[in-house]
Order: sequence, then C-alpha cells, then structure tokens
Amino acid sequence: MLDRSRKMAQIGIVIQFAALIRCLGEYFRLKYFVVEKFSVIHIEPFIIGAVVTAILALVGTLFYFAEKYRQTAVTSTINIAILFVLRFTLL
Repeated sequence: MLDRSRKMAQIGIVIQFAALIRCLGEYFRLKYFVVEKFSVIHIEPFIIGAVVTAILALVGTLFYFAEKYRQTAVTSTINIAILFVLRFTLL
C-alpha cells in the first residue's frame, strides 16, 4: 500500500509541474500567436493559475519529502480541481 501511494504522489507532483508549465506557456502563446488578445485581462487567469499551482506544487513536494504521500496526492487533486474551476469561471 505504501508503494502505491508513493507512486501516486510522484505522478501527482509531475502533473502539478506540467500544469505550471502549461499556465506559464499560455503567456507566450498569447504574446506571440494571438497578439490581438494580449492584454492583462486575458493573461490574468493564467497568472492566477500559475501562482496557485506553484504554491500547491511546493506544498505537495514538501509533503512528499516528509513522506506524507497521501497528502501529496490530495494536494495534487485539489490543485487540478482549482485549475478547472479557474478555467471555467475566469475564461
């Protein structure tokens, strides 16, 4: 059971960092490929998502190093849920 929860925690951390890269990458996508939508109004949801993801990735990583694998997986799940809420409410 411990090995399974550890593997889930590792997968969760990878997903969190992938989501962080995705949020930060949207800035460059809007800046270079969708120039007409490049304004603070269109970038703000992605910056909020990146900040939330960075904080929760830090929390998840700290839980992982404290060997609290279940809390790491829960943190990752909460992070993804928050990103979905931000996606459908702010955009």
